[in-house]
Amino acid sequence: MMWVDYTVEQFGPNFTIRGDWPGEVMGIDKDGNPGHRDQPLYQPGDIFVVNSNGILMKIPAQAGDVLMVNTQGELVPFARHSEDTT
Repeated sequence: MMWVDYTVEQFGPNFTIRGDWPGEVMGIDKDGNPGHRDQPLYQPGDIFVVNSNGILMKIPAQAGDVLMVNTQGELVPFARHSEDTT
């Protein structure tokens, strides 16, 4: 998928990507409804690590995960918190 005509805005070490309306890159339509795109660029809670080629790699993590960097420099889930007490 190719995304074009977007603005990258940097503030300190952080950045955001702006589309034609707030939330466009997260799959929000002009009226604020989710589901505008089948594959949003990113969503709240997503975690990315930049590899040696400058590619942002999405990390499959869930709330409560403990993440670690492996010997290849990849961020991976190490432990997962479980709410199940049975």
